[in-house]
Amino acid sequence: CALPISKGQARLGAQGKGLKDIAFDTLTLGRTSVKGSVIFRDNGGYAVQASGPTLDVSGFLGLDDAAQPPAKPQEKPAAKSPEQRNEPPLDLKLDVKTLWLTKERTLNDVKATLIRERPGWHTINLESRMESGKSFRIRYAPASSAYRQLFLDAEDAGDALRTFGIAKTASGGKIEMSGKEESAEAPLKEIGRATSELQSRLHLVCRLLLE
Repeated sequence: CALPISKGQARLGAQGKGLKDIAFDTLTLGRTSVKGSVIFRDNGGYAVQASGPTLDVSGFLGLDDAAQPPAKPQEKPAAKSPEQRNEPPLDLKLDVKTLWLTKERTLNDVKATLIRERPGWHTINLESRMESGKSFRIRYAPASSAYRQLFLDAEDAGDALRTFGIAKTASGGKIEMSGKEESAEAPLKEIGRATSELQSRLHLVCRLLLE
């Protein structure tokens, strides 16, 4: 079937094998309307850039389903070690006015850089505004004192909890969180219960450390 792309172009790889890259002036599909490019790298990874008025990622994140409690307790499968993970490398850059997380919830004025290596996520930098207009920021990256460090702050805690489906009626307050991982297999430390719950949603948003 035809892709919903106008004024785009694609280039073939060496000797006409496979695709080298795709560039598009407009990609329109449902609530998504962006321009950007996809580069197919020799290592099987991708470099993706997208910018524009709206991007709908709700179908990839599953936050609508995640907001509903399971009918029966379910045992969480054991996490894979870094050696067992083999995710396609990804370098993703976003600059969009509205990012749809679910059918109803959004982040706005989103500027994000996400880098994933085969063992898992390497770097996540995200700056945005929630529906209240207050800022929401997250940074997850290597640090000299730890394998990875997490910094997160939200000017409106209630809005952040509603945005990620953790609470429907929360309001006010502020969130400032930090955590660190000592190794690829270690859990986040220096992180409270509320932080852990919110962090689990952020992991879901970014596919961070999830199998």
